[in-house]
Amino acid sequence: GGAPAGGGGGGSDPFSSFAQSAGMGSMGAVGALGGSVLKQQMASGAARLIPGLHTLWRALRYYFAIDNSYVLNKLKLLVFPWQHTTWRREPAADGAASHEFGSQWQPARRDVNAPDMYIPAMSFITLVLVTALVKGSAMEFKPETLGEVTTVLLGMLALEVAAYKVALWMLNTTQLSTLDLAAYAGYKYFGMTLSMLAGVLLGPTVYYIVLVYTGACMFRVIFNIFLESLRGSGSALSMAQKRNYFFAGAGALQLVLMWWGGYSGDLAQVHAAAAPIVAAAAAAAPRAAQRLARDATGSIAADADDADIDQE
Repeated sequence: GGAPAGGGGGGSDPFSSFAQSAGMGSMGAVGALGGSVLKQQMASGAARLIPGLHTLWRALRYYFAIDNSYVLNKLKLLVFPWQHTTWRREPAADGAASHEFGSQWQPARRDVNAPDMYIPAMSFITLVLVTALVKGSAMEFKPETLGEVTTVLLGMLALEVAAYKVALWMLNTTQLSTLDLAAYAGYKYFGMTLSMLAGVLLGPTVYYIVLVYTGACMFRVIFNIFLESLRGSGSALSMAQKRNYFFAGAGALQLVLMWWGGYSGDLAQVHAAAAPIVAAAAAAAPRAAQRLARDATGSIAADADDADIDQE
């Protein structure tokens, strides 16, 4: 009536306990070793990746270092470039900007001639939305419209920057970085947005007038920016002539791309639909201005009365 071997009485097999302990110990050692190797690999990968991300972050910070004053002055430059006489970029003073952003040039908030990506980015987003609005008003909007417009505009920008890089390489010139070229090329989106808005509010004829004007503005902007940025980069007369041809070609390309990338197919229909709204807003504007003037005058008079009462 005794208990079987190895059982009863709550006992345990010492050999089984030893085997289990050994197995768990070996698994723990392997797991610890694997975790250590994984951590080393992740640390090594991060060490290679983080410096590149840090450099990219500093570069992007430079192109978004703007303020309200810069934005207003830059938009004025883009719309009235004929009044702008100095296109030379300002170098960083005592290495301050170089230390902060990793650039030898002053950031945009200190130099209106510096490239930025804020205006191109905002203009790009607005252009995509206005194009979608035009297509939607003409009952041609589809969910994929935003993606199609974005792809076309970004592809146009990428090809333009690539063409500039190849041309500058052939001219043995490297003063302008890829991000510089992307920023300068992106300014055309502002002119395209103005043209689209003018077309919606005032009709297709005005759209083409504004498009030609803003295209001419971009010609002057790009020509002078490239001319000043690459000034003195070579002394050979033939190379200088080739650079002048490149400057002129890059400027003329702006108008071509603005015409090709814009959407004017349904502007007449959209303008006809928007005309009553625009007319009503124009009619209400003088009355609203008069009301605001009366309110402001009344507020000033009330403040004066309060001041007289306080003095008494």
